[in-house]
Amino acid sequence: GSSTTFTLAGTLPAFAIAPPDSVVQACLYQEYESVTVAAGGALRAAPWDGSRGGVLAFSAASVTVEGRVDADAAGFRGGELRVDEDGASGVTVLDTVVPGSGGGKGEGPDSRSFRLSGRGNYASGAGGGNNHNAGGGGGGSGGAGGRGGKQYPSGGTDVPLTSGLGGAAVDLPGRLLLGGGGGAGHQNDSVGGRGGRGGGIVWITTVSLAGAGTIAANGDDGEDAGTAPNGNGDAAGGGGAGGWVRIDAGASVFTGLLSATGGVGGDTVLDDDLGLGPGGGGGGGHVEAFSWAPGDIALAGGPNGLFRGMTITTSWNATPGTAGTLSN
Repeated sequence: GSSTTFTLAGTLPAFAIAPPDSVVQACLYQEYESVTVAAGGALRAAPWDGSRGGVLAFSAASVTVEGRVDADAAGFRGGELRVDEDGASGVTVLDTVVPGSGGGKGEGPDSRSFRLSGRGNYASGAGGGNNHNAGGGGGGSGGAGGRGGKQYPSGGTDVPLTSGLGGAAVDLPGRLLLGGGGGAGHQNDSVGGRGGRGGGIVWITTVSLAGAGTIAANGDDGEDAGTAPNGNGDAAGGGGAGGWVRIDAGASVFTGLLSATGGVGGDTVLDDDLGLGPGGGGGGGHVEAFSWAPGDIALAGGPNGLFRGMTITTSWNATPGTAGTLSN
């Protein structure tokens, strides 16, 4: 497509230019006379791809939503799977150096996290599960992400401090943020689960809002881990956090749902009861609904995933995300 050059009148705020390789996205804020999303119709944000996307924002004198307006799974990216190259167990460092000894971290406001591995979170971006088969944490937003499940007990011994940490709850006054990505589970049999994407941003400004549809920025679920041909398994990914829904309405008869929920942590399975780390649940997002009392609100954190063994079904120490925040 065509390109446009913007000339800045001043310097960008410090938060927008640090670290040095950060990306700043300029978004168009379209203005319309009226916007109607009919029942069965949908208006969706393009997913954030590291350079653009993740935001759906517009202004109109009147807005009617009977269908769906959403930025579901359009926010910060979930952690990627890595290939284990050392086969170690009980790796407890926050940032892993040996390739594959930790799952990929979920993305957050500090974009460097998406290129790193290990159980430590970077702001709202969750940590990946460490070696051996610990689960990824859930992304953070208005609420904190849950912790990933504990590792496979090599030699029958539980090893603490290998689970992916959940992304932190983040709220910068005056700023709208994408939901944090969940961390990936650790894999050594090529059947691990990726972290879920966070929800994006929906911002609508209108004189009058009506309808009974849904306006949402929900986080995506963490990916379930599979079962390898040899019967072994790997760890699952954490859920993505809910994003941000902001509605500035002078008046409203909207009776639908505003939603920014966290994604569910991924599940694990094995034909014995020793356990593999499920994913943590994503934190709930933010809903801002100014000048009116909204109808239904959904800000729940995502449930953690489960380990399904031969005779047991358990969280295996994975935890859910916490609820998001409401401002009105």
